[in-house]
Amino acid sequence: MPFLFASTAAGQDSFRDKLVLDPDETCSTGVPAAGDIIALALRGAKGKNYVRAGNQDVPRLAVRGAVTDEYSIFRFVQAATEDTVALFSFGHEQFVLMDEETRLFAQAEGKAALLMSLEDTGDGYFRIKLDGYPFWMGMNANGYLDFRARSTDNAVTFCAQLIAAE
Repeated sequence: MPFLFASTAAGQDSFRDKLVLDPDETCSTGVPAAGDIIALALRGAKGKNYVRAGNQDVPRLAVRGAVTDEYSIFRFVQAATEDTVALFSFGHEQFVLMDEETRLFAQAEGKAALLMSLEDTGDGYFRIKLDGYPFWMGMNANGYLDFRARSTDNAVTFCAQLIAAE
């Protein structure tokens, strides 16, 4: 399945221009739909603690405060495998991949994208699972994201704040 992306046409607002987020309500309800453009936050973030793909030479995913620019904006793209998605970072215009130490980076071309599945927690939030493996997205003490959580008890629970829908 080819991956397609929308780009900002001349004269239209950029994603940065659309980043007007309510600090008291960070979440949509439940799992975001494939194609939605979102800011990805920790459960209960209340305007803080959003996922960001670093804008340095090493674009690691980490939880780094408020949504400030396109490095904090993502899209879950439907993958060819049923019930799987790939995470696309608008700031890097790259998909998320995983290195040999299970760390997450925004450095992949479409076919090298890491496949994930999203699990609805039933209370308006969701968790992210590595497709085909019993590992969940977790977070270390420094806020970096990886796939080291072996159970939902240790997994990070997310909410998605919708910025735009397809």
